[in-house]
Amino acid sequence: MCEGEVPVGAPLLMDTSVERIVEIDVVDREHVLTRIYGDDTYESMALLVCDFVRHIALMRQVDEDDVWHWVDLERYHHTTDVVQVN
Repeated sequence: MCEGEVPVGAPLLMDTSVERIVEIDVVDREHVLTRIYGDDTYESMALLVCDFVRHIALMRQVDEDDVWHWVDLERYHHTTDVVQVN
């Protein structure tokens, strides 16, 4: 495991003072289970994405623009599918 890497099976929680917003479980190196809670707007959830990118850059000690570069690559050429699970 690399420094700062989330171990498989370890949940990553992003909480507000009122309710849990996102729960992420790393199933294995190729599968991540993400649960999004709440009735927030897509705009407020986009702010969460921006915060998450900043945290990734800080954790990996890379420039935030480097992380956004990879986000854009994935955004336009999906390497993973999003599956709706109830």
